[in-house]
Amino acid sequence: MIRLIIFCVLSVFIASCAEMTDNYAGWSYDGPVNSCDEDQDCPQGTCHPQLGLCSIAPPGGDLVVKVIPDPSTGAPPQTFDVTLNASGNIDVPLEIRVPVTVNAMTMARTDEEHTSALEARVIFTDTGNQLPGRSARITVYEAHNSMSFDLEMLPGKYRVMVIPEPLQAMDFPVLYIDEMVIDSSGLLYDSNDDPMDLIVPVGTGSVEGVVLQGGLPMNGLDVVAVDPTNGRIVSTASTTVCDNVEGFDECGKFDIKIASGTEDFSLRISRPFEPHHPEFVIDGFSMASAVDNVLDLTGDPALSLDPLGVPVQYHAKVNKPVKTPDGMFFQDPAPGCFVLFESNDVGGGRIEKWVTTNESGALEEIEGVTGINLYPGDYKVTIIPALITASTATDYTAYTTDEPIAISEASQEEEQVFTLSWRPLLEGTVVANGKSVPVSTLTAEAVGDVPQTVRPGTSSTGLDGSFSMWLDDADYHVAAEAPVESGFAWGTEVIEISGNGTTSVELPIPFVAKGTITPSSDQANPIDVGGSIIEWYRVIEGRAYAVGRSTADSLGHFTTLLAP
Repeated sequence: MIRLIIFCVLSVFIASCAEMTDNYAGWSYDGPVNSCDEDQDCPQGTCHPQLGLCSIAPPGGDLVVKVIPDPSTGAPPQTFDVTLNASGNIDVPLEIRVPVTVNAMTMARTDEEHTSALEARVIFTDTGNQLPGRSARITVYEAHNSMSFDLEMLPGKYRVMVIPEPLQAMDFPVLYIDEMVIDSSGLLYDSNDDPMDLIVPVGTGSVEGVVLQGGLPMNGLDVVAVDPTNGRIVSTASTTVCDNVEGFDECGKFDIKIASGTEDFSLRISRPFEPHHPEFVIDGFSMASAVDNVLDLTGDPALSLDPLGVPVQYHAKVNKPVKTPDGMFFQDPAPGCFVLFESNDVGGGRIEKWVTTNESGALEEIEGVTGINLYPGDYKVTIIPALITASTATDYTAYTTDEPIAISEASQEEEQVFTLSWRPLLEGTVVANGKSVPVSTLTAEAVGDVPQTVRPGTSSTGLDGSFSMWLDDADYHVAAEAPVESGFAWGTEVIEISGNGTTSVELPIPFVAKGTITPSSDQANPIDVGGSIIEWYRVIEGRAYAVGRSTADSLGHFTTLLAP
């Protein structure tokens, strides 16, 4: 009996392999119309000897290459803007750099001639080594009790933010450097190629005030000034702790230093040791009202916490619909959801608070404790379901309340239930040269400026070339990754999703792109670039979308099949 079972399993496997082989049989390189043996067989005079393919029209649009070196080299992924000539070559070798040691200083300007050591948090955002429209790599360094620090970083362009530690923030605002250059020796330069240091200037203005509740000053609060136009932190401070000062009059005061050029700002107030009190933001402050560069908010009713009321614990859970094989419907908990509560009118301020759902679908602000603490008010609720990666699993669309939900003391007595709905389902087939394409991987990314509730999707084709993929109502860039055996390029198209739909993604006859990866010429010990992964992207509406992938040989040479 066991032998019979094994024989049956092997028979099914062999049949599946045979079916897959049959699907690929029509894709040998003498099949497509651009097959060749030598250059004179090709209209443009270029035949790739290993692939036996003619290069056709080069891809249009802006192209970006991302090179991912072998992790053992210590070199991070790096991006390059590339241009292909008519023969499919990248004319300039792609030089791979390695991190260098940066010795930098965090200092504060005490007067025109002197500086002093500054404890600060430094955030480097890599702006010169990123894919267009995607998040840049961020390196964070904590500089404490020292004027200098060492950090391994890739040479290139960075955006820098220096945040003074809270005890020193009373004298110094946050420093932003929009463009800083690190050269191959680890030295820092500004955008004019002049050497630079991380020196925080003295604030030219002050914002003073007292946070009150019940007529009494609140000590130990974190107060952060934020630029409402870009979300940048202007400066930080804490309200004075009464135990550390002489005289009740000094309790609860804050003094925020404002850098030159700051006009309008918001104040973000939180209680670091009382998480059940939500952080809230008060808008509408302006340095235009300052007298002698000092904006005195003492007595401003906006800084009174009384209108906030007492936080209430709000309980809710998220369910998802499930359909059984026999057609029955029921509700299951939806774990792993991200839930956002937003209110623009809570005690004269506004609140944004994220929580997640636990395995039972219940909201959790603190792990193991159900519920979320909110000030009374009207809240918009947005629920982003956990992303489902398996193409066979059911996925759900994001949920947003049609009308704000009123949260009050009465809300503590009952549990709200939110129910998700299914995402639109895109079904289709991947084809090439008239044949369906098995084992093709598909990815879908939204195009244009879309809300955060719109998510990507992934899927893969079965042996018959069909696929299904859960998406949201939006325009998507869909890419079908051609199997290496096919000899075709990735198929890409932009599809408008509005409810369930069908499509067919065609793998085109490729343009043969070629290039070489080399170690940077200024490296004392060049790294091994062999085996690096090369990812190709096309830029659409300012965002990069994947259109091809290949691997470099031992000498750094690579060939990629791209759609024309």
